[in-house]
Amino acid sequence: MRFLFRELSRSLVTHWKYNFLLLFELALCVLVVFVLLFNVKTSAESANWYKTTISDAVRYQLNLVEDPSVSSAEIIAAEGSNIISAIKSNTSWKFYSWCETGFGIPFQADGSFSLPAKFESGYEDGVHLESNDELGVQAVKCAYFTPEVFQAYGMTISEGNGFSEDDYTYEEGQPYPVILGSEYKDYYKIGDIIDGALYTQDDSLKVIGFLDSGSFIASPGVNYLLSLDRYIIFPYFTKEILKDGSVMKDPLGGITGAFIAEGTLLITDPTVDVQDEINKITNTYGFPAIQCVQYTGSTIESAEVISQRNVTLLSVLATVICGLSILSIGMILKRRTEKEMLTYGMYMVSGILPRKIYMAILLELMLFAGLAILPAVWLSYYQYHSMVVPPWQLLCISIPILLISTLPVRKLISRVNLDQIIRRKSQ
Repeated sequence: MRFLFRELSRSLVTHWKYNFLLLFELALCVLVVFVLLFNVKTSAESANWYKTTISDAVRYQLNLVEDPSVSSAEIIAAEGSNIISAIKSNTSWKFYSWCETGFGIPFQADGSFSLPAKFESGYEDGVHLESNDELGVQAVKCAYFTPEVFQAYGMTISEGNGFSEDDYTYEEGQPYPVILGSEYKDYYKIGDIIDGALYTQDDSLKVIGFLDSGSFIASPGVNYLLSLDRYIIFPYFTKEILKDGSVMKDPLGGITGAFIAEGTLLITDPTVDVQDEINKITNTYGFPAIQCVQYTGSTIESAEVISQRNVTLLSVLATVICGLSILSIGMILKRRTEKEMLTYGMYMVSGILPRKIYMAILLELMLFAGLAILPAVWLSYYQYHSMVVPPWQLLCISIPILLISTLPVRKLISRVNLDQIIRRKSQ
């Protein structure tokens, strides 16, 4: 054992140039493959989710043809709930409604954010909530869900409870019940009260549950899938009990919102003429015309195919990069070993077995394998604020590359000509 550590110290100093090249090459390879692995993981999750959840489903977004703020405002208030009830009772689809919002979490005493900045952006490209420095709050992403949303997407609660029927009635002055995305588990627990700003500066949230990791919802906008891992979910309140005891119906304007892009029909009968069925309902109540716009189906299916192709292409690219690294690192190790042949021969003459020399080389390479993953670990925490690819997976990249690269070295050591070494020593 003493020989192994003595040889490790000697080799690190003697061949520092070769070692630097080797470590740089390996670290670069691990860094590139780390990025590819993360993209493979993301593409695979998206492809699998498209395939199992949404590619088999057709969804329609509901939109009023005319401006609801003018002539149709009164009739929406009068007949809107009846229209929604009629839509919900149709067995050809499932109706749900949801909308996005934001919540302001106060800065810490030293002026820093209470949560990592990633919670301001969710996972959507180009969609970022700006924190309010004047009010001293960090804006995080939230959404209001009707009960049907959880059923439509098969969402499960990994910890705590989902919303009860009573949670959809809000009592003024009480904390809002919320379900947090899975990534909030590192910062909050069931029963925690989160103070902040929703409608006033004195609002608060009560954590009642956490969504299972990987929960998504389809969006009719630019981003077809929204990951909910960094979202705060509110119940889409149907009533609010005010402090004076009076009851406000539809406090969030959910009835109107359902007809201006928030309402969605999840089709269960592929033969139904959706627009025709909606026209029958609106004509019955003399309601303004509602246009049904399909935003999934073939569009999402094509996205699933693209995601699956990305998985294949990125996997092939990662394999090619690893292969090139093995060749390059193998050449560096071979050149380094050739310069050490005389030293290794002297070790053998003094009674040290070749396998011990090879073990010393392996010990040194295991050190390099550990050091090589550090840039990837730094990038992961800097960019994503967490280890998106576990360190053991990164080691599963660097260690096999080094082990395969040492095959030529093992052959060289086994072919050391002791006769020549002894002859040189005697001269």
